[in-house]
Amino acid sequence: MSSIHCIIFIIFITTTLSNYCQAPLPKVVSVPKGYNLIFVQTLTRHGDRSPMNSFDQDDAFYNCSGITLSSVRESDSIGKAGDTIRINVIDKNTNPYAKNFMWKGNCEASQLTVKGIRQHHNLGIYQRKKYLDMGFLPVEYDPRKIYIRSTERSRTIQSSQAFSQTFYPPETRLQEKIIPIYVVPKDIEIMFPNRDLCSEISKREKDTYKIALVNQTRLSIQHFEEKAIKILGFKSKHEWLEDYVDIMNCRICHNISLPCRNGECLTIEDYNQLWYQTQLENRYLFRTDGLAQLQIGLFLKELIDRAEMALNGTSSYVYEHYTGHDSTLLPYLALIGQDVFTWPPYASHIDIEIYSFERERYIRVVYNNEVVSLPICHQVDGFCKWEEYKDYLLKNGVVSLNECKPK
Repeated sequence: MSSIHCIIFIIFITTTLSNYCQAPLPKVVSVPKGYNLIFVQTLTRHGDRSPMNSFDQDDAFYNCSGITLSSVRESDSIGKAGDTIRINVIDKNTNPYAKNFMWKGNCEASQLTVKGIRQHHNLGIYQRKKYLDMGFLPVEYDPRKIYIRSTERSRTIQSSQAFSQTFYPPETRLQEKIIPIYVVPKDIEIMFPNRDLCSEISKREKDTYKIALVNQTRLSIQHFEEKAIKILGFKSKHEWLEDYVDIMNCRICHNISLPCRNGECLTIEDYNQLWYQTQLENRYLFRTDGLAQLQIGLFLKELIDRAEMALNGTSSYVYEHYTGHDSTLLPYLALIGQDVFTWPPYASHIDIEIYSFERERYIRVVYNNEVVSLPICHQVDGFCKWEEYKDYLLKNGVVSLNECKPK
C-alpha cells in the first residue's frame, strides 16, 4: 500500500471511528423547569464485535480473550463454582479449517470483543452518572427498581454484564450482591425480528429488492458488489450487502486494512459505495408499511405495557435496560418517524424517558444524546404527552400474530 494510500486510509478510519465504531457516551440533556423524571426505558446495541462471516485467507486479528463467565449456581441452597474464563482457540498451525477459513485471534463469529466490553463498561459509568446527576437513580442498587434484560446472544449478554458492573458497582450492592439479567429464549424472542416464528418478515424483506429505487441503485453499484464477492470468495445467501460491508466495518474499527486476494484489494471507494447502498436499503428493510411492525411491534407493545405498569403502580421498576441489536433499534426508530439511513453505532443508546408535569405524563426520546423530533405526536420542547405517543404506537406500530402468516 502506498504512503499516500495509507494516509488516506488512516484519515478515513478516524472519521469512521467517530461514527459507526463508537456511539457517544451518555450525558445529561437539559430538561425544562418543572418536569420530573419518573420512569426510563433504555434500548442499547451491543458493543464492538467480531464479524458475522469469515472468508478464505482472512488475515484479520480480533481479541475476545479474558471474558469472565458468570459463576455457576445449581440452586440457592447449593454452593456455587468459582468464576471461569472462556478462551476460544483458533490455531492456524494445526487446524486446517482455521488455516484456510478463519481470522486470527480468539473470537468466534459475532462475539463481543475486549473493546466492546470496554464500551459497555463506559456506558454503565456514564449512564449512572447522568441519571444520578438528574436526581433520578437510587445511589445503591435496589433490585425492586432496576430491571436489565438481554437477548440470548453472547455479545448482548456480555454487554449487559459489562454495563451492570459499572452501572451499579459491587460496593453499591448492599441489598443484593448479584444483579440478574433477564433473558428470553431466542426461539420466542421479540426484541429483534424473529423470522423463524414470523415467516412473513422474511417474505416482506425479500420484497424490498423488488422496489424500483432499491433495484436501480443496487444495479448502479453492481461492479463494486461483484468485486467484493470475488475478493471475499462468497456470496450472501440473503442478497444483503451487509454481509460484505460488515467484514469491512469490523476491520476499520480495528485499524485493519481492507481484504485482498491475489494482489487485488478492496478500496475505500469500494467500501463507500457498498456502505452507502447498505444504509440506503435500510430505509426499505425497516419500512413502516407493515414490515417494521412485524419486526418489533410485539416488543414495542411490551415496552408500553411495562411503562403503564410502572406508571399505575403495579410495577416498582423505575429504570429498565434492554441490550439488543441494530435490528432492535432500527425498526423502533422507524416506527417513531425517524429516517433510518444511518446505522446505529456500537453501544448506541435510546432513552425513552417519562416525566410528570402539571399532573400530566410526558415522554421524551433521546437517541445518543440528541432529543428526537417526534412527528407522531404534538411535541413541545422535545416532549409529547404520553397518552398521545402510546395511542399512536398501539394503533400504528403493533400488529397481531395473524399478520405473521404468509399471505
